[in-house]
Amino acid sequence: MLEECDNDNFYIDLDEELYNLGLVDGKGMGSFNSTKEEQEEFNKITYIITEKGKKLLIYGLKRNSN
Repeated sequence: MLEECDNDNFYIDLDEELYNLGLVDGKGMGSFNSTKEEQEEFNKITYIITEKGKKLLIYGLKRNSN
């Protein structure tokens, strides 16, 4: 599931376990001075990947390119 992030964002519902493990976090409040388009995009996001999740993607889930 972590492989499905796009620019550190998720646009799909994720398993609660990823949140409980600290690999993803809620999207928070967002930007107050955002444009309408930015706000619409932000509303599509379900979770944001954490630093811990990024490290797991880079080092733990790295696929062999051979």
